[in-house]
Parts: sequence; C-alpha cells; structure tokens
Amino acid sequence: MPTERFLRLSEKKKQAIREAAKKEFSRVPYEKVSINQIIQNADISRGSFYTYFKDKEDVVRWLFEDSCKEVEEFCRVCLEESHGDVFAMLEKLFEYFVSAIQKTDEMLEMTRNILSNQENLKIFGLEGMPDPNTIGVEGTPGRWIYDKIDKNLLYKEGIEAFLPVLTMGASVLLLQVKQYYEYPQCRDAIRSRFYIGIELLRRGAYKHHTSEEDAGI
Repeated sequence: MPTERFLRLSEKKKQAIREAAKKEFSRVPYEKVSINQIIQNADISRGSFYTYFKDKEDVVRWLFEDSCKEVEEFCRVCLEESHGDVFAMLEKLFEYFVSAIQKTDEMLEMTRNILSNQENLKIFGLEGMPDPNTIGVEGTPGRWIYDKIDKNLLYKEGIEAFLPVLTMGASVLLLQVKQYYEYPQCRDAIRSRFYIGIELLRRGAYKHHTSEEDAGI
C-alpha cells in the first residue's frame, strides 16, 4: 500500500497519479505495464515513485482500495434491505459489479488487464479458497456477514454451517464476474448462469421429495 509520504501529498497530486496509473493499466496487459510510463504521465520522478510505492502491485492495491471499501458498505446495505438474505446480497453485488464494468471503457480495460494476471487474482480473492483458520473470525467479512444475516433462513444453525454456503456463493459470484469482464460477447449467458447458480444454492440441486418418497414408500 502507499507510504506515509504519498498520503501526505495534495489530493490534486494523488489524483494525477491515479489517472496516470489507470491510463497505463488500461493501455496494456499487466505484465507489460511500464512504471516509466506512469511516471511520465503523472509528471513525477522515478525516485518519487519509489518513495510512494514499492512496485506496480502496490499501485494495483491502492487503485482498488476505495472500491473494496465501497463494496463492503454496499454489502452491509444490501443485507439490511433484504432482511438478512445473503443470496439477495450476492445477486445485488453481481449487478453492482456489472454496472461498474459498463461505466467506462477505461475501467473495463484496466480491470480486465489486472485480472489477467494470476498474482492479482490472489489480491482480490479470485483464486483459491479462503484460509479455513481465519474465514470466520471476528473482523473478517465472513463473520460480519454471518452476524447480519437472518439465521432463521438457514437449513442448519451456526457459523460453521454457514461458512460453506458463503464460500460457495462467493465462488459463483467471483467466477461469473471474472468471466463477465473477460468474455463480453457472452454476457447474457454469463448473467443467466450466475442467477441459476445462486438459485441452486438457495434451493438445492435435487428435486424436493416428500417424506414418504424419502422413506421409500
């Protein structure tokens, strides 16, 4: 993340660096991003850049820091409005990301280029599974989401039963959002698959049977 020296810059200077970085990250794939080009666009020295950031991954984290905070607040509002329905939150979150994609071509290209890099997938939680030792501890997203959901909607009680539900729901969301960025020609199909996936998690993949059928009568 940015250094204290960067945080002391004027908002005008920070914005100039932000716009320069966005321009470069949207111009080329992540591997080809040139720090020299960012420096030139922002009108700062190379020495100054490295007193502000460690490397271009540091810049990526900074660019998305505000967005991550907005997403967390958005989730809190969604849970309040849906009376604790975690699947309704995931559906609204999908549309939130879709809307963000469509705001500007630059934002779309920048996000696509950044997410094309495997290391950056780890930054945004788009690769691998959450650490099972920390996913539900106090202060984590899993914990505060659990604290705000309507527990009466759950098939089984307790956070240990809820965390697999959240993990699977988040996996459906993140996979389809990633594909939405990468395959714009398939967006209708991707949106449909997302909602089908969430509905399957909400209701289950198998048909519901009566107690007599379950007993083999």
